[in-house]
Amino acid sequence: MRKILQLSVLVLFIITSCSTGSSQKENKYLGKIPLMVADFQNGQKKLEEKAENSEDFEELMKLDKELKDFRKGYDEKMEAYLNETKTLAPIPVKILNEKPFKIKNAVINALGTNNLNLKLTLDVTDEVPFDTPGRQTIWVYYKAVDSQGNDISGTKTVASNVSRKKIIPGTEYEVFGSWSAGQIINMEDFAGIVEITKEEYSRH
Repeated sequence: MRKILQLSVLVLFIITSCSTGSSQKENKYLGKIPLMVADFQNGQKKLEEKAENSEDFEELMKLDKELKDFRKGYDEKMEAYLNETKTLAPIPVKILNEKPFKIKNAVINALGTNNLNLKLTLDVTDEVPFDTPGRQTIWVYYKAVDSQGNDISGTKTVASNVSRKKIIPGTEYEVFGSWSAGQIINMEDFAGIVEITKEEYSRH
């Protein structure tokens, strides 16, 4: 009976280990970004906790340098990885139809330990209202969804860009939006963006 129980525990451990490992995989559209950001956040937290619990001046100076080097190293690592994102699958986009523009595509534009910036290219289909004389701004509100089509919590954001020249219908226009580190680490199952209304964005 004891052997059967031990075997059952062993099988459960193996299944749990495999399950945990399978969740740590690259994303089709974001690649290693969610994992890299999560690793950075964990590493930074450990160093910060060491500093908080230390009362030794020399150790604090050493930890301060270690933290700066750690952040610099990860910034360089993320910047280098940005080139690899160009080979990832195009980010799927679901658009709204009642706007004077349509989202043509979305690509990763910039990357850091605390920020993921997207560039959205728009096809301008109609006149864009002026904010003030001589200034037009296009705002695009969107959220991230997973492979099941469910919202990824806390990922509603906005992309925008100001133009001092008239935005002409029939042309393309670029806007830029970002997700923070706290949002990115929840995107292991990221499967695209969905355009939303300003009203839905305001409820987040």
